[in-house]
Amino acid sequence: MNPSRLVTSGVLGLSAIAACLSASATVAAQSCKPRWIDFWTGSGPNLSVSAIAELSAEDFAMFGWVVGGPFQTIGGEPIPRIALWDGSGWRALGSGVNGNVWALEVFDDGSGLALFVGGEFTMAGGAPAMKVARWDGQNWSQVGGGLGSALSTGVLDFEVYDEGDGPRLFAAGFFSGSNGVPVRGIARWDGVEWSVVGEHLMQGGAECMAVHDDGEGPQLYVGGAFRSMGTVVGTNALARWNGKQWSSVDGGLLDFFATVSSLASFREQGQTSLFVGLSNFSQPDFPVLHRFRDGVLEPFSGLVGYDADQIMVHCLTVHNDGTGEALYIGGRFLGAGSVASSNIVKWNGNQWLDLGTGTDHTNIFYFGDVVAMCPVQSEADPTLLIGGYFDRVDGSAASANLAAWVGCDPACAGDINGDNFVDFADLNILLQDFNTTAPGLPGDIDDDGDVDFADLNLLLGVYNSAC
Repeated sequence: MNPSRLVTSGVLGLSAIAACLSASATVAAQSCKPRWIDFWTGSGPNLSVSAIAELSAEDFAMFGWVVGGPFQTIGGEPIPRIALWDGSGWRALGSGVNGNVWALEVFDDGSGLALFVGGEFTMAGGAPAMKVARWDGQNWSQVGGGLGSALSTGVLDFEVYDEGDGPRLFAAGFFSGSNGVPVRGIARWDGVEWSVVGEHLMQGGAECMAVHDDGEGPQLYVGGAFRSMGTVVGTNALARWNGKQWSSVDGGLLDFFATVSSLASFREQGQTSLFVGLSNFSQPDFPVLHRFRDGVLEPFSGLVGYDADQIMVHCLTVHNDGTGEALYIGGRFLGAGSVASSNIVKWNGNQWLDLGTGTDHTNIFYFGDVVAMCPVQSEADPTLLIGGYFDRVDGSAASANLAAWVGCDPACAGDINGDNFVDFADLNILLQDFNTTAPGLPGDIDDDGDVDFADLNLLLGVYNSAC
């Protein structure tokens, strides 16, 4: 019996699928061993990388991986603050920007797909662009009246969120005002102008955003160094926007001086959780990683560091390096649980896993912090780019401040639970999600936003396989 033909004939019961699988052939086992690769030996940036994005060949005249930060040179070339790696060398994006870059996002605001760049700059391509600019692959342009003033820190993060009338670009940071509009800390771009998000003005600044569905529909979660979202109670350092109003996330963070620096939605153990990373706090031993699940925001223990004041989380992302989807945590720490992996580890929903020995720095004044992470496409293998303040990766000298964790396309794309074997446990997970539409579902093998026969076909095609 051909499983790929069987699944097109209608919804199958569990027993029918099991009978089908018992007759399927075993696919030859292939090992999957992710590893660090130094693409840029001797050609990295001279200072840290704080933002990473990817430009695709289908959408841009220039394509490759874009990095931003306070660096002045990269690859030995005088290309400051923002540069593109095209596979063979570093290239400038026009004349660039005149200040540090902290945020990158590819988005179509109605005028065509473009790279939106946020940071501390006031000029882009030699023309005025207050803290935010747009690069279309050939030219720079300003984005409305910009955000903030020359003295403000500027834009620290972007996120795309649909409030019900189509996706919009949201910007977070430390800024106040845009052409007289009283935006503060967070603003919405509709393709024409920046606008206030809701009625309540943020008391402070925002550093990060993420879209997460806790069962009540996708909402925009915002973290930062704000003490409240206007008069909304329980919004210290963390709040959420549902398209109509702001609300508390289980009372917010209990440390009054907490700064939320990163957010990520990750599905684990059949549930989708929001992970919250902190870079600042005042209470001794206050946990730098929290998890919001089932309506409860609580500490998520595990990260260990030099001392309580030298543990922080800078970035969070979800990535599958071929060994199963996992939450990657970057920051400043020595490891997690019993895993020694400095400044970067991953959580697969069941256990902590290392990325070799992580990152470090030969300069005693630096800790080797990982500040930015971005999953990108490579010619064959899934790749995670990381940026920060380091010059050693996995115990070896590396391209300063930029490195790549390269996985492998596993023989068993259906290894949903990450145990390196496709079996009935993975099938059970897929069937629990079957006919469901939502981002980040474990059973969504082809990553198209729903779990359907296409995903089931992929799993059946590699059933009883090791990877």
